[in-house]
Amino acid sequence: MRLLFRRMMKRLRKQEWVAIGIDFLIVVIGVFIAMQVSNWNAQGAERRHARELTQALRVEFTDIERELETSLGNITRYQAASRSLVTALRNDTVPSDSDQVKAWILNSINLGRQSPRSAVYLQMVSDGDLQLIDDPKLTAALVRFDQRIERNAFVYAGTLSIMFSDDPLFDAAEFNDTGALRGAGRTVLSYDRERLKAAESRIEAASLAQSSLRTSVAEQLADARAILVLLKKPAA
Repeated sequence: MRLLFRRMMKRLRKQEWVAIGIDFLIVVIGVFIAMQVSNWNAQGAERRHARELTQALRVEFTDIERELETSLGNITRYQAASRSLVTALRNDTVPSDSDQVKAWILNSINLGRQSPRSAVYLQMVSDGDLQLIDDPKLTAALVRFDQRIERNAFVYAGTLSIMFSDDPLFDAAEFNDTGALRGAGRTVLSYDRERLKAAESRIEAASLAQSSLRTSVAEQLADARAILVLLKKPAA
């Protein structure tokens, strides 16, 4: 390029206009080709990166779907236990010592695990890579999924705080690991029928909270499955 420039300057001094025009055209074409090659390389790198991100999302959301399926099964079981305990208390059919009642008590203090956010999606947002997704439906689904998870995280934390603040249920039952881990009992050692009945409204509240969380997890699972369908669509 430098040699061509020196040659153009020499011809300019000699006023060789036709040759100057040809040299100038060669320079313009050369610059254009170099820019095109650079653009093609950049576009190719973007396409490869987009494919890598899509694959990472597919792997991650397969795991998320599996985790949400487990969470939905758990929270459904927890709510069923809470409802069974409330029904038994209302019908005054709770025996003095029952492994079934102990299991109901244990499940009635459980809200399951908080739903997972997509680490790949969050990194894409941070890096400005969300624009690499050329399917607007997939982009919208990813945004909706994360917003739902983030919104429900506040509800989850608030529900935990309400449920385990001066909870009468813990005065009605003895757990094998209370104290510093209050609320994280793995087994119920014993319970007091009268105190358990006094905690009926708390157990009812737990059932309602579990019902709300069950609905949320079901919605999150539906979102995750919709995202997987979009991720598995062949590229246009």
